[in-house]
Amino acid sequence: ENSAEFLLDPSKPYIADLCLDVMRHCNSPIPSIRTDASSFLLLLLKKHYDGQNHALSNRIKMTTTVAISKLVGQGIKSARFLRQSLATISKYASHGEDQVEFSRNVEHLTSRLFAIIRDSIQISESENDPEMRADLMHRIASGYTHAPDLRIAWIESLSHFHVGNSSWAEAAQCIIHIAALVAEYLFKLKNSHALPKGARDFCMISPSTAEEALENKKEQEDEDVEVPTFTEATLLKMLSRSIQMLKQADMFETANLVYKLIIPIYEKNHNYVKLARCHGDLNEIFTKILNSVQHQSRIFGTYYRIAFYGNFFEELDGKEYIYKEPKITRLGEIQDRLKSIYSAKFKSDDRLKIITDSKAVDVSKLDFNFAYIQITAVQPYFDKEELKERPTVYQRNFNISRFIFSTPFTQTGKSQAESVKDQFKRKTILKVENQFPYMKKRLLVVDKHEIVLTPIENSIETIENRCDALQSELRHNPPNGKTLQQVLQGSVLTSINVGPVEICREFLGNSDQYPSEQIHKLREGLKALVFKCDEAVLLNKSLITADQIEFQSELETGAKNLRNIMHADCAQAGLDWTEVPAHGVPAPDCVIAPLSRDNHLGNGGAGGHNNFYNW
Repeated sequence: ENSAEFLLDPSKPYIADLCLDVMRHCNSPIPSIRTDASSFLLLLLKKHYDGQNHALSNRIKMTTTVAISKLVGQGIKSARFLRQSLATISKYASHGEDQVEFSRNVEHLTSRLFAIIRDSIQISESENDPEMRADLMHRIASGYTHAPDLRIAWIESLSHFHVGNSSWAEAAQCIIHIAALVAEYLFKLKNSHALPKGARDFCMISPSTAEEALENKKEQEDEDVEVPTFTEATLLKMLSRSIQMLKQADMFETANLVYKLIIPIYEKNHNYVKLARCHGDLNEIFTKILNSVQHQSRIFGTYYRIAFYGNFFEELDGKEYIYKEPKITRLGEIQDRLKSIYSAKFKSDDRLKIITDSKAVDVSKLDFNFAYIQITAVQPYFDKEELKERPTVYQRNFNISRFIFSTPFTQTGKSQAESVKDQFKRKTILKVENQFPYMKKRLLVVDKHEIVLTPIENSIETIENRCDALQSELRHNPPNGKTLQQVLQGSVLTSINVGPVEICREFLGNSDQYPSEQIHKLREGLKALVFKCDEAVLLNKSLITADQIEFQSELETGAKNLRNIMHADCAQAGLDWTEVPAHGVPAPDCVIAPLSRDNHLGNGGAGGHNNFYNW
């Protein structure tokens, strides 16, 4: 009996190797070997349970978890017998008197082991499906909250996977999570004023790093948990690696935030060589931010809603995800990529069907001899207050969790109406489980709600969006003539888009049929559009070349027609439209203002003097 207790003591150093061998025998195709191995493992768990005040501690959980991970990682062809052995252990744990709590402990442990087996084997089967592979690696890492070293190892593997796919933003997020976890333990063991105050100080860099806070991991409260031996050097290494990846992803603003955690440590250590390098790199980072803002050269990603329908998708069936695709990815490109992945998985080119419209799918009408994927382009969604807080392109592509897509419809069942007075619109707002960018490139949709716009509400929104687009072009410094002309075409050239003109005629011409407050809102929006169009046409005149004079004349005519329609509406409504003529002087010059730098007293390109204009 003493020999048995010594052999089964979980604190002994050989217990990890013993568990690995027992797990290997649990997967034996020979029933008698499986039975003996299963009995031994159950006895080990029971001895530990009885010796630990009737509880399975993190130490035995981690030991068995590591054993399973190593066994699966060695490339076993099948885990069918291993699953059977674990099921047998869970079943027999409930036998005997007063075994309810022990059975519950064992069932919880075997459920975790089942999940690791399933995910590890699926990883090897998902070689051609990067999203599924990343999901599985992330899920395994999430199962190791009680074993920081193992969690870090799996997140590190996930980062390497993203680097191999040039997904630098996601790779950086992985390393930032590792740094947050290291900082959490350093703060617990060594509370230094220069070190981050645990994972919470990383939330300004990535809100999802709150996952690494120890208070969010109940199992860490177990006194048996082994605290890893992290160091300050480990933290600095991870932070520095994340900066390089963030720069590859053009996320320069986030790299600046990471430096806010690094610099205090170097200052504490009086490491002026490293401080000089940090500030030199920051100078380069800020220069790149300035250039990218001036030239609008950064595109952070394209987003699509992907919904799966059909039993062929197994656990994906009925789920919706938001996929983050590289920079400008067109619908046809992601459609072809998903077709390739799932046609190979189903071993058939004919089993998969793609749904490209955004209408709600009636599952009862689908033929489940097929698998269906619905693909819909979406945009990040912010309410008006959020937009005020996120004025830059970077801010509108960082820490985003809500997305929107619109579906036009009519009361007759058609998508597009012949007239704007019959065109309704359904706006669907989706919320995902975390924020982009994250450690994965697809996130599960966890909530959705819809807003239905009536025809006049739809038209009001169309005009407001057009005004916003024009205002954005007018603010560009220097102006972008190409995009300015594209926006103007859709606003004033009736041969391209009759939208604003038709909206004027249909709604303002029949204003008594609509609520007065909506007519007032529409009229104000159209007035603003007229002024924006006039300003934009004037700006375009200063940018065109000789071969665009005819096009400029068409823009001026279109802007004049829109203004005349508004004149007529004002007269019909008993309102005055007053234009003040020029005061007998020439029109002012319309020139591009010279660039200047903040805190440089307005000095720019005028030989080191203040910028000026010679009237």
